[in-house]
Amino acid sequence: MSAISIGEDLIHYEVLGRGRPVLLLHSWLGSWRYWIPTMQQLKINYKVYAVDLYGFGDSAKDPRKYSLEHQLRLVEDFIEKMAITKLALVGHGLGAMIAIEYARRHEGRVPRMLISSAPLFDPGDLDERATILPQVTATRQQDVQSSAVPETTVMSMSSAMRAALAEHASRKAVPAISEAQANPAARRTPANHEANNLLNQRLVEDKKVTPQKLL
Repeated sequence: MSAISIGEDLIHYEVLGRGRPVLLLHSWLGSWRYWIPTMQQLKINYKVYAVDLYGFGDSAKDPRKYSLEHQLRLVEDFIEKMAITKLALVGHGLGAMIAIEYARRHEGRVPRMLISSAPLFDPGDLDERATILPQVTATRQQDVQSSAVPETTVMSMSSAMRAALAEHASRKAVPAISEAQANPAARRTPANHEANNLLNQRLVEDKKVTPQKLL
């Protein structure tokens, strides 16, 4: 087990291999340990670091430092203490967010970066969603009440899905029941009717059935 002091906190990390440095950053509910298979592969050609972020693994548990900014400072201080000038970053989930922000602030120090399951979004998408919120409220109160969709079902969905489902339900017309569906006898064509009469007549002649049973 390896550890360094960052401020008043003890931060746990592990390192394997020799070569150009690679830093692995874990996600929520993780620690350096789930990087073990990755480290075993990379150690052949690289010097691989894996650090436990605040609140994870064997590092310090301080709720005041669980924010993204504090985790980023931990990574900055760790890299400085390891005397690393340039490195490749690999981040998963929370670690991906930290890697992206570190690379943004220290562009010249991160020639390569690999991220996985990063919770990224397009800010323009939020702007587009914001414009439909008033429509969603009106739709839920008016269209949903006149549709066949239970309001409890609609309430359990996201706003965008709510609006789409309510609009679809309000526009969807219930198909009328045709005469053929209501009365199976109406589906009989003249040819079928004549064939049935001939069959019935033959059954009576052969005395296999009485005329009363055909009624």
